[in-house]
Amino acid sequence: MNSELKSDIEPQSNKEADATTASAQRPGPTAPVPITIEALADQNKVSYERLPMAEIVFDRLARIFANDLRNLMQATADVELVALESVRLSVCLEQVARQHLLIVFRALDWDNLGLIAFDAAFVQHLVEVMLGGRHAGAHREPKVGGFTSIESNIADRIAKLILRDLTSSFAPLAEARFKVDRIENDPRFATIGPVTGSGLNIVLQVRIEERIGHVRMILPFATLEPIRDLLLQQFMGEKFGRDRMWETHLAEELRQTEMDIEAVLDEQVVQLDRILHLNVGDTLEISRGPDARIVLRSGDVPLFSATPRLTGGQMAAVIDAGLGRLADGSMGTT
Repeated sequence: MNSELKSDIEPQSNKEADATTASAQRPGPTAPVPITIEALADQNKVSYERLPMAEIVFDRLARIFANDLRNLMQATADVELVALESVRLSVCLEQVARQHLLIVFRALDWDNLGLIAFDAAFVQHLVEVMLGGRHAGAHREPKVGGFTSIESNIADRIAKLILRDLTSSFAPLAEARFKVDRIENDPRFATIGPVTGSGLNIVLQVRIEERIGHVRMILPFATLEPIRDLLLQQFMGEKFGRDRMWETHLAEELRQTEMDIEAVLDEQVVQLDRILHLNVGDTLEISRGPDARIVLRSGDVPLFSATPRLTGGQMAAVIDAGLGRLADGSMGTT
């Protein structure tokens, strides 16, 4: 009897187990994913790939800055662009630890601010190399504490060098001038825009002989807004800033463009009352002689100075001087 009861109970328990397993495998409502600050930042950030020229500009900055460092320090120096991303300014400032020397600079032509951050290791390497320590302390750990006036002055000099090179990097694209505004040690006082705003976070790895340091540059999108359309341009090959093929095509099409040319014999100031009373057959006297020069112009732009001639019973203008600049400098006769 026990065995029969057992056999009757076991199938029922197996069915309950199968039902439990099926219900566990059946897709149910998923739990809501918690919203974090990082998720919001990732969701709202603008990819730098939408600004194709930005990577070209800062890659050019790395090359120019490396060459200037070699000339300044008379030592082997390499600069590499290791990061270029767009993040919230609050995230950028969180990544900048207190052991960074912060330099706030101003974009004069765009009337806005940016930030350069030197890590402690880079500042220490600069001081060692510029004060003659070529090989001493190449692998020494960075010190803990604030920055001295000597370190701040050297960092300020390098920052001005970077800003000068940044001007050269932007030169093929747009005119840009930058100036150091102030030096800060605390990110709380390095305000360059609202923390809810976004910006470009550029990281350069600098190797001076055996020493490695990092330079971080933060440019808010509000600063880059005046040249946003230029940064949206597509870049192809090494034709940075100019396209010779397009210039040639444009010049050829302009040569085939039709334009109206007026031959101005004379200009006079006449009262409106006289003009209103003109009738068919009235004569306006020209005060210039038959050999006086006439001006050929297109719209309000004077092009040539010509001499009137009578050819085949028709008035003609013989061009003898150019008043405007032509593409090939040629003169002609009409």
